[in-house]
Amino acid sequence: MRPLRLEVEGFTCYRDRQPILEFSELTLFAIAGPTGAGKSSILDAMLYALFGEVPRIGKQGVSAFISQGRDRMSVTLDFRARGRDYRVARASRQLKTSVKTDATLAELTAAGERSIASQVKQVNDEIVTLLGLGYDEFIQTVVLPQGEFAKFLKAKPADQRSIP
Repeated sequence: MRPLRLEVEGFTCYRDRQPILEFSELTLFAIAGPTGAGKSSILDAMLYALFGEVPRIGKQGVSAFISQGRDRMSVTLDFRARGRDYRVARASRQLKTSVKTDATLAELTAAGERSIASQVKQVNDEIVTLLGLGYDEFIQTVVLPQGEFAKFLKAKPADQRSIP
C-alpha cells in the first residue's frame, strides 16, 4: 500500500480542513516536526481511513479523535495497492450517546471513481482483501504504533511477531 493523497478535517489537532497532503510525486518522505505538531496524527488519520481504528485508543472508539469543539471528523485517503488507485473515505459524527461512522471505497480510474463499497463493514472487508492484511497485521508490520518501537527492538524475535 502506497499513500497518494490525504485529506483531513476535525481529526485530533487538525480541527479545520487542512491543505491536502500530496504523496504521489514523492519517492521517499519523512514526517518531521516538534513534539505535539501532529506527526502521529497523520499516521493515525491514514489508519482511521483504512481500518476505522487508531492504535493509540485501542478499541474504545474513535470519538476521542474528533477535534475538541467539533462534532464530526472526516478523512479521505487515496492509495495505491496491487497496481491500482483507490479512495477510502470515513466520517464519524458524535451523536448524543454514540458515534455514527460512514465509509466509502472507490477505485480511481481514468473514467472517474468506480464505487466498490459504501457501508462500513463492506469497506473494512474490501480493504483487508486489497491490502492482504487486517488491522492487527498492518499495525504490526507496516505502521508500528507510537511507543512500541523500543519494545519491538528489545523483544526476542518470537515476541516481536506478537507485538500488536
